[in-house]
Amino acid sequence: MSRYLRIILTILLSIVGVLLVVGYLRSAGLRPVQAGSPEGVNAPTKVGMDIGGKNAYETVGRIDQNGGSFIGYGYLNHVSSLADNIAFSDPINHSETTAYFTYFVTSTLTSHSVITSVFIIDSVGYLRIFYNPTHTASFTNPASFAAGTLIAKSKVRGQDILNVQSPNKGVATGFTEDEQILATPFTINTQDYQFGEVGLLERGFYTGEGTRTDSVTPKSFVIGSGNTVVTGLPGQAIFMPVINH
Repeated sequence: MSRYLRIILTILLSIVGVLLVVGYLRSAGLRPVQAGSPEGVNAPTKVGMDIGGKNAYETVGRIDQNGGSFIGYGYLNHVSSLADNIAFSDPINHSETTAYFTYFVTSTLTSHSVITSVFIIDSVGYLRIFYNPTHTASFTNPASFAAGTLIAKSKVRGQDILNVQSPNKGVATGFTEDEQILATPFTINTQDYQFGEVGLLERGFYTGEGTRTDSVTPKSFVIGSGNTVVTGLPGQAIFMPVINH
């Protein structure tokens, strides 16, 4: 066999090998990865999941309590890796009437503690984030914050601490542990985006003013703001130190 024929045969075998690998990946529901793009050239741009201690996203909203049930709703005041002129119709004046991204939380009380004037409530539930370019949200209609396209969903465990300052008034501080279970790509101006990713672990914080409206049921609401940071990435290994005795 001539040298040139051997070269041609080698090239053909390489092409066949590549085609077989690509065919296998597609049959397995996977996509081949292109250098410089961890998930391929057609992967959506991921937003709302910056790491390194940065805020993944920030919120402004309200929490309503009715007995052992809670709902939280509002808008995203900042989304990491997404410019404000994309997240809002007015990048300077942020409000529920200019925000494209809203959230809605449902949760249920799991425990309740009181020590003098400090009330502690633990709860579990779900956080949903929506993309809604029509600006239909209004704090007079909590359900309006659950309108639009559902783009992310997380399981949430919450701890709310209320420091009573006067009758029926207090300073509320809250923390959440979030695990994302849904991430649906969405499109803005022909560009595909994805909010976070499945398996993402996050820690939320918020603070605001709490008001009790019914001491028997009880009923109350909190108006405030907060932020969320990434604490763990999907598939991230957790390394524990080895201690020799």
